[in-house]
This record gives sequence, C-alpha cells and structure tokens, in this order.
Amino acid sequence: MKLTGYLTETAKTKMNVEGFDYVADRPVADGGENSGMSPHGYLLASIAGCKMMVAESFLRINGHSFGKVEVEAIP
Repeated sequence: MKLTGYLTETAKTKMNVEGFDYVADRPVADGGENSGMSPHGYLLASIAGCKMMVAESFLRINGHSFGKVEVEAIP
C-alpha cells in the first residue's frame, strides 16, 4: 500500500491511497477550509471500516447470512 500526499497553505492535506483521492482538513473556525473530513474522522472511519470487514468475514466463514453490517462509532 502506498500513500502520497501534500499539505496546502492552509491545514488542508490532499492524499492519494492506491488510486483513491482523500482530503483532510480543519473547520474554518480552526484555520482550515472545511473541505474534507478531519484526520480524527479518517481514523475513526478506518477503525469502523476494519471492524465491519472483520464482522463480515466472521459471519461468512461461519455460514451466517446477513443483509448488511452496521456500526456507530462515537469518539
């Protein structure tokens, strides 16, 4: 896996991970442009995404059917 990225003149950071573009930024009140999710939001989303994929694998391997896997995360 490879990530490339750069920081703009504000807090905005543009990144590319395996062909997918991401923007991390701060709210305007904190000196950013509010043009993307905060780094903390990306961290929370990555943990939640990992948990859901683990749940899907567990269910599939153990022969359980499901319609969808949902998660709610609050920092």
